[in-house]
Amino acid sequence: MRRAEFLAAATAASITGARASARLIRWATRSSIPLTVVNAMQESPGRDVFFAVIGVGPNGTWVHLRRDGRLEPCRQRDNGPNGYADYSLRLGRSRAMEVMLPQIPGGARLYVSIGEPLGFPVSGQNVPGSPSGWTPEDPNYRILFDWVEFTYNENGWGGNTTMVDMFGIPLEIALHGSAGVARVGVVPGGRERIFASLRGDPVFSPLVVVVDGEIRRAIAPFHGIDAGVFDARYLQAYIDAVWSYYRNDDLKMDAAGYGRFEGRVDASGRLVFAQPGQPAIAFDRPTTRDVFACAGALAPKNCGQSPSQECSVQGQIAAALGAAFNRTTLLLGDEIPYCRSGNFYRNHATNVYSALMHAQSRGGLAYGFPFDDNCNEFSSFIFESSPTAVTIAIPPF
Repeated sequence: MRRAEFLAAATAASITGARASARLIRWATRSSIPLTVVNAMQESPGRDVFFAVIGVGPNGTWVHLRRDGRLEPCRQRDNGPNGYADYSLRLGRSRAMEVMLPQIPGGARLYVSIGEPLGFPVSGQNVPGSPSGWTPEDPNYRILFDWVEFTYNENGWGGNTTMVDMFGIPLEIALHGSAGVARVGVVPGGRERIFASLRGDPVFSPLVVVVDGEIRRAIAPFHGIDAGVFDARYLQAYIDAVWSYYRNDDLKMDAAGYGRFEGRVDASGRLVFAQPGQPAIAFDRPTTRDVFACAGALAPKNCGQSPSQECSVQGQIAAALGAAFNRTTLLLGDEIPYCRSGNFYRNHATNVYSALMHAQSRGGLAYGFPFDDNCNEFSSFIFESSPTAVTIAIPPF
């Protein structure tokens, strides 16, 4: 599942979550497929594996998956004395567990943790909070965990491994269906190489989180900026160079369904995209955090169910700009999207974090930043319209 879709579903669910019913939501067998979580790690003491599936079910209700394959609404009263709910299924040290996965039409995450289960704080609106690997105050911070994102509905199963917020466990997805088996994930030994490279880089090494002498994860650069451990002006020289260049040259984009727009930095310092007879679309100069998070000046507008042309085009340009800034390709050509992967991450200041995730992933497919699916052939998103099974594996590491 693309990250933007999950966040949109979460926003909608936060509005309707208060209407969650206490009843179990039952699904017909034909709308369920086997979900198998596989522990392929080397056995060692204290390496029990837990997993939890949490998502947006019917009518915007937040739900979690039970061992019997049913979805149950999340409720504030699920919180324990510590204020967190335990929705995990325990794989323990077994090699695998299979559970039937019903359709979760609003999007979901499958969380995997090692050593102990994660806790999910459920609000008064019955909306579960997400575990944070970048906030030391969160009790989940010290746990080794990660997740995959997916949507399963009448159209099929689509999902991805994601490193948009952090990377801790090299999870693999195998999606079975009419087209065979599609696989995405980190290559063998990739986790070790990612962390070795990050720790060897004086700028990116603070992103590596170590707890009790063990590497737990690497957090994304924008989380590093928020935590005060990453240079908030790291990309400033590149951003300024882009702004300077496009004062005298046009940045062009063919917006799907709406034709060509041309952008230039105007006298007010905004990058303004125009098309004759259409409203202008302007972007302020982004900060380094805006780039890494594809937020702030580079955030797409919330267009709702029936987007105007202006809003739809703004979203397309925002995604392409965010991707080009992260891949540092805006000075290599005057059109976006720029999809020549051989030139990605070649600037001396670039998103090294994302570059490493791609370099150590199967087929180079990964999600290293929020709009890493701009140029679809490079993201880890896989889809099957007639899924028969899905497997999430934890390889040796």
